[in-house]
Amino acid sequence: YAFSLYSLTLQSKYNLSLEQLDTMAFAAAAGNNFGVHVGLFYDYCGAAATMFMGAAIGVPAWALLYLALADDCSAGGCAMPVWTLHASHFWRGQAQLIGDVAAVGTVVASFPGDRGQAVGVAKAMLGLSASLGAIAYERLFTPDMVSFVRFIGIWWTACCAVGALGL
Repeated sequence: YAFSLYSLTLQSKYNLSLEQLDTMAFAAAAGNNFGVHVGLFYDYCGAAATMFMGAAIGVPAWALLYLALADDCSAGGCAMPVWTLHASHFWRGQAQLIGDVAAVGTVVASFPGDRGQAVGVAKAMLGLSASLGAIAYERLFTPDMVSFVRFIGIWWTACCAVGALGL
């Protein structure tokens, strides 16, 4: 959900074409939609292990984006290759999917008589969290995209830790 907030900064910093930027967006969407293996992992290992896996994948992926945006690019160009940005977008998509599977799977198991309503509320909260993130950027971080991405990475880690540790 944050791609539209940071993509223009990334495009400008790395002198990306629209096609390269679209490929990054596609990589994130592909990561967020290819997940049969995550459901199987959740069924076998449970919510805590699934959230831990989400953190193990998401934290390095968010760190790569942070490093890409923090690179000052003044010494002869940006250091991070574009393919790395594409890969990190895929893995961030996977991490988001993993968190989603763990949350929705837990909601379904916790509310067997009201699955539809419970899943609806859980999915609505995901959309609401994106709106809150956009508001946080606008009010707290504009125009500092590097700090905003660091904030998202730390927030993601904290959410995964709460889920993995059962807090």
